[in-house]
Amino acid sequence: MLFTCQEQLAEQASVTRQSINNYENAKTLPDSKIL
Repeated sequence: MLFTCQEQLAEQASVTRQSINNYENAKTLPDSKIL
């Protein structure tokens, strides 16, 4: 499930699942420190 993958990635990057969703939908860009 995409939702579960987003949760796992968010946990690893120390951000929210909503942040991951926003990055994927080009609503916001991640902080370069996260990358």
